[in-house]
Amino acid sequence: MSSCVGDGKPLRPAIAARDVPRIQTAAEATRAGTGVSFVTVMDPAGTRLSHPEPARIGETYQGTFLPAAGGATLVETFPGTLGLSVRAIVPATWPLAGSARM
Repeated sequence: MSSCVGDGKPLRPAIAARDVPRIQTAAEATRAGTGVSFVTVMDPAGTRLSHPEPARIGETYQGTFLPAAGGATLVETFPGTLGLSVRAIVPATWPLAGSARM
C-alpha cells in the first residue's frame, strides 16, 4: 500500500505544488479506502504535509524518514503521535521540478 502512495500518481500535482489541502484530502481518502490507520505524506525534511489529526500538519514526522528521503524503503515499529504503530516509509519514486526525489 505504501508503495502505491509513494508512486503517487494521484498526489503528484498536489505534492509538486505543495498543496497541503489537496494532499490531506487524498491521504485521508486513501486511509479511509484501505482501512489503514494513517497515511502521512511528508517532505524530505520530515515536515508533515498530511496527518489524520490535521493540527499535526506542519510538524516534524516522528520516526525514521531519512532513508526514504534518500530513496530507500524502510519498515519500523515506532511509538508516534497515534500510539505504537508499524510503519512503511517509502520515497516518492518520480522526479519533481528542481529535485530528483521527494
